[in-house]
Amino acid sequence: MMRPGSGKAVFAMTGIFLAGAVTGAVGGAAWSKHHAARLSAQEFVDRQLKRRVDQLELSPDQVARIKPIMKEHEETIRLTRRKCFNEIGHVFRNMNLEIEGALDDAQREKFRMIQAEERERYERHIQSRSRREGDDKPEKDKAEKDKPEKDPAKP
Repeated sequence: MMRPGSGKAVFAMTGIFLAGAVTGAVGGAAWSKHHAARLSAQEFVDRQLKRRVDQLELSPDQVARIKPIMKEHEETIRLTRRKCFNEIGHVFRNMNLEIEGALDDAQREKFRMIQAEERERYERHIQSRSRREGDDKPEKDKAEKDKPEKDPAKP
């Protein structure tokens, strides 16, 4: 048997827990969005060079020799990122097709609307990155040609 007033304590503790969970989720999302911002390949190389200069106390002559080495690999870094990103995109597309098969018609329609919104947000992101990197052809265009065909058996 519960003591009088203990229901209030449980309610208060639950409220505190929920407030903490919401604060943690919002704060965590904001932190990860800020810290997970991807650098362009050029920014990555520039940041790595600065880090090496600071860590290794490189002389100006050493920086002059190392910078071209890092710049030489910048394109490989960019292409490797693009390839990995496109491969992950294939996995998500296949996963989403399988998820659609488990949904009812209303859920499937809502899921497709959510995906369309996410695609639009992604395309805006890619366009801004392309302008920042000076890339003429966004990753999306290159990914589209590799997009798997949708299973005609699934609506």
